[in-house]
Order: sequence, then C-alpha cells, then structure tokens
Amino acid sequence: MEREFYLSDDKFLKPCYRISPFTNKDLVENSFLNFDDSIIKFLSNKFSSENFIFTNSGREALGIALSNYCLRKDDVVTILTTSGNYYVSSCVTNEIEKYCNWSLEI
Repeated sequence: MEREFYLSDDKFLKPCYRISPFTNKDLVENSFLNFDDSIIKFLSNKFSSENFIFTNSGREALGIALSNYCLRKDDVVTILTTSGNYYVSSCVTNEIEKYCNWSLEI
C-alpha cells in the first residue's frame, strides 16, 4: 500500500504530531526515505540473511514476530523496558493480547 503525504509551507496548517521521541521534522524526513539496494545490502550484511521485513510500524512488526511463535491464549510474554519503568503503551499490550497474555515480571 503506497502512502501519499501532502506538505504545506504554511506553518499554521502543519499538523503537530505527538509521537515521542520523534519530532515533526523526523517524520517528514522519514517519509522521503527510499529503501533502495544500499539499505537492503546493509541489512543483509548486518543480519547475515535476507530474512527481514520492512513494516509500517513497530506494532505490525510485533504482530509478525508473535505470530511465528504458535502462542496459546494462556501463554505469557514478558515485557522488559530499558528504563525499568512500569508504563507500557497499550499499542504494545493490545497487540500481545491478540496472541496471549503479557506481564512485566518473568
């Protein structure tokens, strides 16, 4: 699915995205990225394989990963945060709940 972005020079018409840690500028720059052969070659060298998928979001990537584990509804995925914080986005927990339960403890 190809996405189109319409950009305006009028600063009052630009939307304000609240997607931490990214700024509006980051999102605009990322929209112009092309996944050309150099990126494919870099990833192939880094991961020693061509078994990777570009996804539109981390949620989609998480869903693809979880779907490969044959999880049952009574299985539990433990979420570990890099900060040790107890907050986990519902985007993450809702995706996990499609496959199984989740916990912040092992």
